[in-house]
Amino acid sequence: MIEWLRAKTNPVPVHYDCLLLLDSGEVRLGRAQTGMAVIGWSTLNRPVWLTPKAAKPGHVHGERHPKVFLSDADCELIRELYGEGGTVSYAQLGQKFDCSKSTIRDIVKCRTRYRDNP
Repeated sequence: MIEWLRAKTNPVPVHYDCLLLLDSGEVRLGRAQTGMAVIGWSTLNRPVWLTPKAAKPGHVHGERHPKVFLSDADCELIRELYGEGGTVSYAQLGQKFDCSKSTIRDIVKCRTRYRDNP
C-alpha cells in the first residue's frame, strides 16, 4: 500500500523522482514541475529528513517545550503564508515572527514542528 502525502501540507520534492498524484487522477513517476496540479506525492525511498519523526516517550515537544517561542498555530500560519503562491520569503516571515530564515525554512518543510498527521 502506498502512503500518499498531501501536496498542500507537504512540499512536493523537485530534486528527485517520486510518485505524483495529479489533479486529473493520473499517477506519474518523475519530478514535479512548475504548473503541475499535484494533489499528493509518495516515494518508496523517502529521504531520512522527510520521514515523520515519532516523539520519544516522556519527551516534551511542540508548544509544551519550555524553550519554544512559536505556538503550533504560528507554525500553521507560517506554512499557510508561505504556501500561498510563495510570494512571502523566508526572510520576510522570519522578520514577522522574530526568528531566523532557517527556522522558517525548517517549519515550512516540516523538518521541525512536524505534524502528527501529514
